[in-house]
Amino acid sequence: MASRTIDSREQPLLSSTIVPTAEEDAPLLHRATSTQDEASANSGLMGGVSVTQFRVVFIMICFTFGIACVDMTIMASLHPLITSHFHSANTASWLSTAFMLTSTACQPMMGRLSDTTGRKKPYLFGLLLFSVATAWCALASSMLSFILARAVCGIGAGITLTMGGIMISDVVPIEIRGIYQAYINIVYGVGSVMGAATGGLIAEAVGWRWTFGIQVPILLSCLVVSMMAIPSDLGKSVSLQVESTLESLRTFDWIGSLLLTLLLTCLILGLVC
Repeated sequence: MASRTIDSREQPLLSSTIVPTAEEDAPLLHRATSTQDEASANSGLMGGVSVTQFRVVFIMICFTFGIACVDMTIMASLHPLITSHFHSANTASWLSTAFMLTSTACQPMMGRLSDTTGRKKPYLFGLLLFSVATAWCALASSMLSFILARAVCGIGAGITLTMGGIMISDVVPIEIRGIYQAYINIVYGVGSVMGAATGGLIAEAVGWRWTFGIQVPILLSCLVVSMMAIPSDLGKSVSLQVESTLESLRTFDWIGSLLLTLLLTCLILGLVC
């Protein structure tokens, strides 16, 4: 039987034998995520963070590191002014001790906690606490209130310092991590050296309360930018990514962490007092 020649007008526009690829079926959001992951991989960064995200986050970390280091040594030049203002010279030692005590005691437990919840939530919480406590220092009406504010400020600064260093380790490959740690160490050193001089200069010009008040807008700006720039799942353990925050917090060793914090607190108090 003679075969009939099929006119081109009778052929279907799309062949039924064409099988769409997985990339063509993937949602647009998935493609954008894959492109972002590929870009971050090409740049050498880890955690799915793009180059722009990393630059913004690193600048925010440097700013918060600098402010926290300034707060560690700022009281060296403010002791006479604050104690004379509140007429409480006998409690002057607690102005610095409260900050150092709480900032040191809260740091050991933050690494494991951030493995459970991710780096973003503890970092933003610490930065918010740091901002509120700094504003509290500027508005304190008594020596007891100021000491409590410094203690809370130390907790926020300790969380911020710890999480900033951990996030750098999460994103930067180990081959070039030393370079960025050197940048952080420079900021740490400059902030610690400038604390006493900057505090004395501002206090002499506009009053000691403004040495804390001027930090609040900077910290809040870092908080807002970090909230938008830091990925939500950065540093979160792969085995815990499917769990909710409440479920993952149940696996955290709260008793061991609290005992460790209590031990460090007693050790520091024993050395200081």
